[in-house]
Amino acid sequence: MKLSVGIKNIISKVSKNLKWIGNDLLFSTGIVNPKLPKSGNCILVYHGIDDGNTKRVNAKFISEKDLKSQLYWLKTRANILSTEQIFNESNHDNGFNIAITFDDGFANNHKYLLPIVEELEIPITVFVTTIQLKNENYLWPDAVDLFSISGPETIKFKGENYHKRKNEYVNKHHGRLKSVITSGGYKSAKEALVLMGFDEEALQNFPSVLWRMMDASELQKLAQSPFITIGSHGVCHDSFVKLSADELQVEIVNSKKYLEDVTGNTIDQIAYPYGHYNDQIIDAIEATGYKFQFRVDLQKQHNALDKRVMTRLGINPFISWGNQVKAIGNGKY
Repeated sequence: MKLSVGIKNIISKVSKNLKWIGNDLLFSTGIVNPKLPKSGNCILVYHGIDDGNTKRVNAKFISEKDLKSQLYWLKTRANILSTEQIFNESNHDNGFNIAITFDDGFANNHKYLLPIVEELEIPITVFVTTIQLKNENYLWPDAVDLFSISGPETIKFKGENYHKRKNEYVNKHHGRLKSVITSGGYKSAKEALVLMGFDEEALQNFPSVLWRMMDASELQKLAQSPFITIGSHGVCHDSFVKLSADELQVEIVNSKKYLEDVTGNTIDQIAYPYGHYNDQIIDAIEATGYKFQFRVDLQKQHNALDKRVMTRLGINPFISWGNQVKAIGNGKY
C-alpha cells in the first residue's frame, strides 16, 4: 500500500526527532562529544539577535549569549573563512571550513553582532534587504508574524477565511496565510496586514529588536568593519521566482545601488530570499554584476554543477548544539 505524502512527512519528522533524542542521550552521558569532520565545507545562515529576554515569535532569532558561544565553539574547532574564500575554494588543507552569514539586515546585527565579530576576529557576510527604498524600516514577513499575535481571531483574505492557530492564520484546509502572502509578495502582504490591524503606530507596541532594520548610519558602521562583508538580499524580501523579469531587475539593481551608495563598497554577493531561484534568475543576477550567489536548497540536480551558486544551511534553534554540529558536518538535517 502506498503511503500518502502527508504520512511520509510525519514518519520522516518522527524519525528525525528520535535520532536527535538518541544523539542527545549520547552527548549527555559523554559517550559521544559533538565534533566536526576533518574536512569539508558549510555555509551557515543566521538572522536576528536579541538579549535573550524577548518573547520569540519565530525561529529566526538567537540570543547574544548563544550566538557568541556558538561562534567561539566554531572558531576553536574549524577554519572560519569568508564567503568569498569558500566560494573560490580557498580552503585550508587541514580541518573543516565554515563561512558565517546573516540575512535580512536587522538593526540588532549592528548592536549585537558587530561587537562579537570584532572580539572574535572572524569574517561574516551580512545580506541586507534594502526596504529603506520603500521608506520603511521593517520587513513584511516580520510584521505578519507580529500581527498574527495581536490581530483579530478571524480575517477574510482573497475570499478565504483564516483563523488563528498557535499565533498564525490558517484556513480550513490548514493552509497558512503566510504561505499565500509569500506567493503574492509585498503588495499582497500590505493587503493582508491591513486586515490584521497593522499600522506603523501599532508596530511600535512590539520590541523593536524583533523588526527594526538597520538605517544607513548603522549599515555604514557595519560595513566599515574589516571582518564584515555586505551583500544584497533584495529590496522587499519577495521570492524572486514570483517576480516578473522586470520586477526582478528592479530588486537586484536597486538593492545593489543602494548598498553601494551607503557603504562605498562594491556589492557583488547576493542571497535569494527564502532561497528561491531558477536558472533564469541565476543568469539575470550574474548579468547585473553579482559574482557570488547563495541558495538554501538545490532546485534541480543540475544546479549542483553550477559554480555560480553555493548552498547554505540555516541554523535550527529547536535542536541541541550537538545535533546542530552533526547537521553542519553532514550539510543537512
